[in-house]
Amino acid sequence: MLTNTSSLIPTADGVAIGTGGINQARIAKAWVNFDGTGTIAIRESYNVSSLTDHATGDYTVTFSTAMTDANYVMAGSALHSTWSYSGDNSHRLPMPQKDGYLASSIRVFTKYGHHTGSGQEDENIVNVIIFGN
Repeated sequence: MLTNTSSLIPTADGVAIGTGGINQARIAKAWVNFDGTGTIAIRESYNVSSLTDHATGDYTVTFSTAMTDANYVMAGSALHSTWSYSGDNSHRLPMPQKDGYLASSIRVFTKYGHHTGSGQEDENIVNVIIFGN
């Protein structure tokens, strides 16, 4: 049987380790759910102090408490509430911008892609999550 011990995750300060199990509120170092259309608005977040809208589908997520360094992992999803799968293999994902990883923030863009081309687009459901030490 596998148990939570410090030998399994010795350096993960974002996760509670020991006999009490994993504290679910501390697994992610930061996360945000926001509306990226019009005047951007944070719906819910953890360790995110603000968002900056630079251009179409181009945002900076600023952390309330900076990461230890810029060697963290970002994942996310984006969707327009009126969009649905139409068979053209379209997809939208927040992607980190080149040189966008900073200890205090990350710059991301929402990108769509399909067989006729790709580009950036504002989406009204954007989710970004950060994992790291």
